[in-house]
Amino acid sequence: MLEGEEARAWRTYRADLRAFMVMRGYITTALRIEVTYPDDPPPYVYVSTRTPERLAQALIAAGRRTAQADGPSADAGTPGTGGQWE
Repeated sequence: MLEGEEARAWRTYRADLRAFMVMRGYITTALRIEVTYPDDPPPYVYVSTRTPERLAQALIAAGRRTAQADGPSADAGTPGTGGQWE
């Protein structure tokens, strides 16, 4: 989870041009989600959100449900199992 100056840094001078950015400049908190799939070119997804904790929890829960539905070999790289959440 990113707040204040750190969030601003990731949407400006620390931003990677390959990243997917979903942002609103007036929202000061964000979530940076590392992309761990080897075939995907973006290194991370940056999402502005007023509730980064809730978004992170929802993504982790969705990843767990997907992994359970697909079996134990399918959880590599799903949210909460190998990605980095900031």
